Amino acid sequence: MRRISRITVAGAATASLALALSACGGTSTSASSDSKGNKGLAIAYDVGGKGDQSFNDAAYAGLEQAKKEFQYDTADVEPTEGETDADKEQRLASLAKQGYNPVVGVGYAYAAAVKGAAEKFPDTTFGIVDDSTVESKNVADLVFSEEEASYLAGVAAAKSTKTNTVGFVGGVDIPLIHKFQAGFEQGVKDTNPQAKVLTQYLTQTAEEGGFSSPTRASRPPRARSRRRPTSSTRPPVCPVRVSSRPPPPTRCGRSVSTPTSTSRKPSPSTRTRS
Repeated sequence: MRRISRITVAGAATASLALALSACGGTSTSASSDSKGNKGLAIAYDVGGKGDQSFNDAAYAGLEQAKKEFQYDTADVEPTEGETDADKEQRLASLAKQGYNPVVGVGYAYAAAVKGAAEKFPDTTFGIVDDSTVESKNVADLVFSEEEASYLAGVAAAKSTKTNTVGFVGGVDIPLIHKFQAGFEQGVKDTNPQAKVLTQYLTQTAEEGGFSSPTRASRPPRARSRRRPTSSTRPPVCPVRVSSRPPPPTRCGRSVSTPTSTSRKPSPSTRTRS
């Protein structure tokens, strides 16, 4: 039985992860004879860092609540641009070495780092959000039913639309966000079968900035930004000119010239007297 299997996270908001792991961290420390981890709780942020008004800020809210309720020392560490799995693992290992227990990696991107750090620090409890691939006695996987929350967002969108067209903008085109999309679309469909959902993802990978560039999401998806040209925006129509002489340059460049026939009779004005 995994040491952290007693942690109940189903249906909990992201902000509660720090509280749940705080209790687990205390149990893990007391059960380890050679553990020096008794300092408190630490979290390592995902892409975007603290201040993203979303995922990371929810984790920070839980950290602050744990600090207030358990009087723990706490630490939170920001990510760096272009960092590798080795950088993430070093960050988690540093926190564990300082005595923080538990140590939480906020986001699936920490999977490899959590696995490596957990092997090096078996007496420290590690947590990882949105990933369940790491199988270890001292790793808590914190996963949620994202599609249920986004289903409600779809219901709200379907009820508020006046055009029967709503939009879903995903940060990065990955399976995790596909769950959000599926829930949103189902919520729209169940509420308003006539409504259409337009979908767009900002980037294909997290490294491209889809999770850390909120301004991109404020731009309308391409499918919604295409408009038929109006009379004020439609390009001017220029007449096609046909002549036997080389035409002068025109603004539209659409003049057409025809070759002069050699068998054509001269006009009366050009005939010579016999």
